Parts: sequence; C-alpha cells; structure tokens
Amino acid sequence: MDHGRTCLFLRSPRIFAVLAVAALALSLGMVVGCAPGGGGTTTLAVALSLGQSSVTVGNTTTATATITAGGTPSSGETVNFSSSDTSVATVTASDTTDASGEATATVTAVAAGTATITATSGGTSDTTTVTVTAAGTTNVSISLGTTTVTAGGSTPATATVQLNGSAQQGETVTFSSSDTGVATLSSTSATTDASGQAQVTVNAVAAGTADITATSGGSSATEGLTVQAAAVSQALFFNDTATQFEIVENTTGATPTTVDLGGIFVVWGAQRNGSHVFLTNASRMDPQIRDMATGTNTAFSPTNFSLFSASVGSEVAAISPNGQTVVWIRQTGGSRQIVRADADGSNEQVLVDGGGLAAESAKRVSISPDGNSVGYVTDATTVRRIPITGGTSVLLNLNGSAGADALDWLDNDNLVVSVSAALTTGLPGLIRVPANGDPASILFNDAGTGLRSPPFSVTVDSQDRVFFDEADASVTQTEIYRVDPDGAGTRTGIVTRAADDRHVYLLEF
Repeated sequence: MDHGRTCLFLRSPRIFAVLAVAALALSLGMVVGCAPGGGGTTTLAVALSLGQSSVTVGNTTTATATITAGGTPSSGETVNFSSSDTSVATVTASDTTDASGEATATVTAVAAGTATITATSGGTSDTTTVTVTAAGTTNVSISLGTTTVTAGGSTPATATVQLNGSAQQGETVTFSSSDTGVATLSSTSATTDASGQAQVTVNAVAAGTADITATSGGSSATEGLTVQAAAVSQALFFNDTATQFEIVENTTGATPTTVDLGGIFVVWGAQRNGSHVFLTNASRMDPQIRDMATGTNTAFSPTNFSLFSASVGSEVAAISPNGQTVVWIRQTGGSRQIVRADADGSNEQVLVDGGGLAAESAKRVSISPDGNSVGYVTDATTVRRIPITGGTSVLLNLNGSAGADALDWLDNDNLVVSVSAALTTGLPGLIRVPANGDPASILFNDAGTGLRSPPFSVTVDSQDRVFFDEADASVTQTEIYRVDPDGAGTRTGIVTRAADDRHVYLLEF
C-alpha cells in the first residue's frame, strides 16, 4: 500500500534530531527481538532440554529447543546449536522450529567429560549440560527367589543391569525360558527401576529343569531352575489278608502296591503331610524312621525305648509335620507313657505318665498340624490333649459319645475321633472334637444311619479330607474310605477289593 509522503521544512535543528531518533527506533523494532511477520516487539523465549543428560561415549541424545513468543509456540524460527567443548560432545548446527515451536539437534558423545549445549534464536538463548561417561560393558546378572520349585508354584526372577558398576535405570531386559514345558514367564520383558533391577515371575509347570535367561544391552545371564513334581497324596495301610503293608495313590480306583520296608515291616505312625513313617521290627524294637520318598531308614535311638503292644499298624507313634519331633507310647512295666524326643532319639521327655490308670494310659497319639500339641485316646476311651513341650493335659468334651478309638487333627483347633457311639445316636461315626473343650459334634455318620463299623484308624490329608477304615457294604471286610472336610456327602472308596485293609496313614511325596 502507498501511504504517500509528506515533506516538512524543519527550521529547528532540535525537532529534526528528535524525529531522527524516533525513525531509528522504529526501524530497529522491526528486526530485533520480534516475532516473525512484524507488527510487534514481542521477545522470543528459548527453552532447551536433553533427552538424556548423561551419555556414554559413542552414543547420542537429542537436544530439543522450544521457541515461544508471548507464551505461544513460534514456528519457522531458526535455532542455532553449539557445544562449549566439541572434544567432549558435538551437536548439529541448526534447525527450524515446527508448528509446536520445537527444533531439534543431535548431541554426540565424543569423550568423557562435560560440555554446555546452547540453543540460540532471535538473540535469545538457553543452555544445558551434558555429561559424557567413558564407554563400558553392560553387565547383567540374574537371581531366582529359589532354584527349586514344586510344579504349580512360582518364584521371582530378578535381573540387575549395571554399566561401569553403576545401576542403569530405564533399560529393557528380555527374559526367556529354555523349556516352557517346565517353566513359563509372566512376561518376556521388563524395565529396570532406579536400582537397575527388573523382575518377572517364573511359573513352574512340570517336573524338569529349565534355564532362565535375562538379556540387556548385548549382555546376558542365566540361572538354572529345577521343578519338582507336585507331591502325591498316598494312602499307606496294612493288608490283614496278606499280612503286609501296601500303598495306593489317593485316587479312586488306583491299584495298591506292596511296600518294601527293608526288613522292618511294622508301621506305627507317620508324618502329617510328609513322607516319613515310624517303624520297628516284629518284636517292636529297633525303631527306625523311614523316608518313603527315598527308601532310606534312619535309626531312632532314645535311651529307653519300648512300645505299647497294640494291634499291628495302630497309631501309637507320630512324627511332627516338620519331621523334627517324634512322639510315641512307651510301655514301662504296668504303666504307659507318652514320650517325645528329637528325630534322632535325643532329648527324651515324658509328657504323660499313665501310672497304670485307664483314664491317663494312652492307646493312640497324634501331633497337631502346627506341631504344638499332642492329642491322645486313653484306655478309658476319653480324648485328651497336652502341649508337646509338656504340662497339664486337658480332657476334651466328647458330648456324650462313647468308645473313642482312633484320632487325628482336622486343624490346629479340632480333632476328628472315631467312636462306637456318636453323641446320642448310639451309632458308630466320626466326631469333630474342639481342642478348647467345647462340645463335640458329628462330622460324618452317613446321613444319620451310622457307619457300618467303628473305624480302627483315622487320618487327614493336606486338603483336610478324612480317611478311615470301615466295613464294606456287605459288612464282610474292612476297606479304606474318604469323606470331604465338612463331612458332607457320602464316603468315597479308595481301596475296594476282597481283602481286609485297615490302619491307614496319609503320606505326600
């Protein structure tokens, strides 16, 4: 547009000087510190940032300059970048801002040290410092929470990433399993935290071995994992027809097999949810603890050992769940004692001395799941409990039941006891007996019809299912049965055949 031109005859030198200064100021305002397009004197603002403030020699990072005018991103601006020490870090010379007001440059790490990176636009600048570290080798290590896991279990796998001994945060770690049929991973990758660690979960699938590997930055590490087969619940019992002990998996229809007890052939007790049984020879001497999982025997050598002469296979001994304590009924003259000792027979302690009294003379014993208490049935068919460390025994409330014969612990607070007359029914059954002395209740009596015979033995597996021996449907022989933890439903036959099977113990291995 042509604005025209007006000529003034300035007679005063002073007026002429003022006009000259004003014209010069207007001219400068069009080029210094102004946003593009003219029409104002808004000053540009420059903000500089680095993608990484620390870079290893040979690597790069991005320098980003954001240009704003009056707080608004300014596009089309030329930004010049520079490094205060190009022997430490170089930077590309310039870039033009995009619609977001951003211009970028590549910073290349040359040698260890520090350098100041500067971004300048429209006479305004900003700086930031980059630290260059010497090149080094990334080191990766891996550790498993445990190197042995049972199938169905899991364990954490933790990888640690370091560079020149310093933890590296934000690094991607790739995990793998050499055999996914043995072990799988919750994720195949994870990012390291501030301590340089990344973690995934290893899930044990089936028995076998697998290598768990962690890889990052070209470095890797491996840890071996062994997966053990899940323990199998098995019923060990005495076959009265063949006069031998047999074992069968805890599944309906499984076939029993004869147990080789290595010449020691009488079982008197077992470890709850474990693989150990307590044995003697036929004369009830030479006590041993046998690991049914490995087939090895270990001598049990208390100073004074004898064993109550119960029927073969009766529960006159017990091994604690942790395998460290043994309790047995010792026959001493006309009296019976409950004695505890360590697994090698040391540190004997008499817990109960019956003194020949039926009300205190034990005929069956069992150790609670937590290993803290011993429950026992007396010759007077009462049920009592006593701390495994000794003390005063407590008479439990059978609520009118009679003929108690066998027992085990349902949990730390309740026992299951076989009786010839359950409560007021007068019929054989299994009763739940609270360890605190509260009245007993019926656990199972076949919907009120009563059991077909009073069980000789009772035992509980790791799922709180109750096993017992009872006459079969024809009431001609004894077989092994199972009921649910709450006693609901009907019995399930574990061993069904034309043979007397009794005195059952539950093992897991």
